Amino acid sequence: MVAGVYVGRPWQPGRWECTDCVVAAYADLTGRRIVLPRPSRSPLGRCAQIEAARTQWTRQRPQSAAQGDVALMHPRRGVWHVGIGIEDSGGLVVLHVDRERGTVVDTVSRLERLLGMRLDGWYRWIG
Repeated sequence: MVAGVYVGRPWQPGRWECTDCVVAAYADLTGRRIVLPRPSRSPLGRCAQIEAARTQWTRQRPQSAAQGDVALMHPRRGVWHVGIGIEDSGGLVVLHVDRERGTVVDTVSRLERLLGMRLDGWYRWIG
């Protein structure tokens, strides 16, 4: 399972953050290399980066989300966050990097309930 390679890896500012995890896991899952910009340190800069990246994605209905799709999340306070969908025995979960816990797997409901994240949507790479 792809998640097992990454789970437990600590968050490292500028070296291993949410975008790094998505890029690495996507390459492992599909064999394709994608490029995401380094996260901006400012909330407005991060929002602009996400808006620009959305041109590379097509939005999926939640019931159509699949392994390799990007989960775009927004916390109640703070900046956008991304994770990647990974198939688990219980269904689709989100592999992502949390500052406190490092690289973890969470369900969408757990992200919403415990971390205050709101799922903006699932997105699939175009091309």
